[in-house]
Amino acid sequence: MSFSPKVETVMLTGNLWELYGGVLGLSEREKPSTLVFRKLRGIARGVEGKQWTIEDVGFPIRDFKMDPSQDLLVMLELLPEPPVGGFAPCRIHIRSLTGNEAHPFARNPVIVTSIQAPNNDVLAFNIQFCGDRLGIMFEYSPADDRRGDMDIIVYNWRTATVLFRMYGINSPIEAYTFLSEEHILLGIA
Repeated sequence: MSFSPKVETVMLTGNLWELYGGVLGLSEREKPSTLVFRKLRGIARGVEGKQWTIEDVGFPIRDFKMDPSQDLLVMLELLPEPPVGGFAPCRIHIRSLTGNEAHPFARNPVIVTSIQAPNNDVLAFNIQFCGDRLGIMFEYSPADDRRGDMDIIVYNWRTATVLFRMYGINSPIEAYTFLSEEHILLGIA
């Protein structure tokens, strides 16, 4: 048996990136509404590489996550509207990874939720999937190293139903993960 691997270099030029299910997704720094995807080649498994671009999704992408096995792309959009009562709107877009149209299994391809207005805090996101479950953790970290607030929302992405929401002030919760579609594990520091 003889292998002749070819080394491919992937340049990370965007400010957002994800690697999931053998697909690398990158945002473009100059075009914050464009994503480039590259299915990584697997010589030993006979998987051919492929690259495609989703040009201009219609809004600046704040974060995204994909699940190639479900042809699923979730993107977060923070609206420029002024906060009302300390909260700001966030749109969660549920689309097809390969075509950038509304995902055919999503009853509501755009979910609107309210999040704490970021103000001067650093706002970070942690998006995860488990089957029909979509979890998003919004972390609000103050600039001065104090514990920040967090918000975890779990949806059924097919029905756009909120299944669970937890908000913590000065929260010790640092992370979460799905153990199953019915259970999540919280990482507390």
